Amino acid sequence: MIARYGRTDAQKRYEGRKDLGNIQKGDGSKYRGYGPMQVTGRANVTEFYNWCKKRGLNPPDFIEKPQLIATSP
Repeated sequence: MIARYGRTDAQKRYEGRKDLGNIQKGDGSKYRGYGPMQVTGRANVTEFYNWCKKRGLNPPDFIEKPQLIATSP
């Protein structure tokens, strides 16, 4: 099996997924699943960020930089 890097056909299907809140061009790639829970989609990232804030966890701006979900304690 050959390893495939970059955007796969499956990953491209996240673009424009309104059920995930991906409403702006590029959201599919930007909010593609980060962290151990694989938080995927603008709406889910926003909900996760707000959940962290409500619990006083002082998260970085996951909405602007969702890749930080994978690095933040």
